[in-house]
Amino acid sequence: MNITQELADSVWHEPQSWTAKDATGAQKKLIKSQKPLFAFVAARAEPLGEHAFGVMLFMFTIVYRMYRKAYGRPIPKIPVSTIEKTDNETDGFFESLETDENMLDRMAVTRFGKHPEIWKYITSGIYEANDEDLDLSEEQISEMIILFKTVVDLLDEATSDA
Repeated sequence: MNITQELADSVWHEPQSWTAKDATGAQKKLIKSQKPLFAFVAARAEPLGEHAFGVMLFMFTIVYRMYRKAYGRPIPKIPVSTIEKTDNETDGFFESLETDENMLDRMAVTRFGKHPEIWKYITSGIYEANDEDLDLSEEQISEMIILFKTVVDLLDEATSDA
């Protein structure tokens, strides 16, 4: 599946024209189609605090829409067992980086290189939100990036037949 820069740009800017009802509707559609995944993201984001939680859920909705539009049909439901397995793999990956002197190079090439257009929006969204007086700590930002890593891997797997 190919998420083009044009598609990513288009979806990223959609919320600028949304009403509160549109935003709620987009999130309700996501919950209906991916309840276990949404619950996982909400559960992992909630301890990060109210502001980080809101940013995380909003950005998750947008990233999911990028995948959904690129996939061209409903994304298959992601089961809890797959979510747990991928979450454990992500944790293991980041733990292995603690002793890796070439961590950034390895991350960029092996784990984040598949969809740079998505990661561009994830990182800019997190840092822009933080610039808006949210005062996210480095730990909160790191946890959000780790959570998005898991989400992107799950969505990649679920749409891998495209």
